Amino acid sequence: MENSGLNIEKIRENNKLRVMAIDVNNQKIGNDIFSAYLTSPLGGFGTGVKEPSSLTKEIGDFIGSLGIIGRALEGSVAVKVQEFLGKNPAVKSFLGQGFEMSSVLNYNYNYRFTDVEEFKHTFKCELVTKDDYITDVIEPLWNLLTYVMPDETPPLSEVKVVQKAEAKVSEGYKIIKDTVKTATGNILEQDTVQKLWDLIEGMGQEVKDMYGGLSVITKPPQLSVYNNRHVSHTRLLVGNYVQLDNVIITGVDFDIPYLFYEDGLFDKVGVSISVAGNRKMTLKTHKWVNDILMRKRSIDATWTSTNTLNSLFES
Repeated sequence: MENSGLNIEKIRENNKLRVMAIDVNNQKIGNDIFSAYLTSPLGGFGTGVKEPSSLTKEIGDFIGSLGIIGRALEGSVAVKVQEFLGKNPAVKSFLGQGFEMSSVLNYNYNYRFTDVEEFKHTFKCELVTKDDYITDVIEPLWNLLTYVMPDETPPLSEVKVVQKAEAKVSEGYKIIKDTVKTATGNILEQDTVQKLWDLIEGMGQEVKDMYGGLSVITKPPQLSVYNNRHVSHTRLLVGNYVQLDNVIITGVDFDIPYLFYEDGLFDKVGVSISVAGNRKMTLKTHKWVNDILMRKRSIDATWTSTNTLNSLFES
């Protein structure tokens, strides 16, 4: 049997990270937000529950934390036992005359489930120029940034409503200026009138500077709307099996190693994408592991012992 070797491009595709926006109907919105080849292994996927606790121990710890009151409550247990023994001499005799009880509570209660951790992971990948650095590097990086990062509105000074109000205010200042000139023209010196107007105008400019540069930060698409559709959550997919749902991208770091092109453009960029679960971890967090089992069961009927990985490399 001819051995054609491993398909490197196929392996690279299997190790490509894809970022998708998912709507409320669990349907993908448009094309992939981002895709790039992983430069490091998928790494460890930690999962587990927080340390369970004993209810009676928590109660005991709480009583102990009450200081004098806590010690009194603990001591009262011993007092009640001593009172009981005093009223039941036969029991006290059976236990022994030297019986004493400490004021320390002992705990005997099965541990109870309390909480689970949140999912967190970081993926490292790389965008590399194959045909065109705009298509292969710049556009994917910008698509990811615009999906994750918030935008902001234009400054208030550029908003038409504010511009109209500003025109009215300017008109009002002109009226004030003319009024000041008319009312004081025959009383005050002309330079005094001008100084008074400069003061009024300066106050108006300060107000304009204060509000004119203000803008409002909008929600990022991953937490609001993407391609005119509301985003339910972000999905990450590696290969055909490793699928992570109900995550949000908490950080994007990109590393530019060298500038190769004219005017300082780069031919590749390393990208680190940090994600966190937007719900507590359950079996659904690692549902993709069970999906592999389900797919295996569905093909068991057609799978034979000769269709093994080793058989592909046998002569």
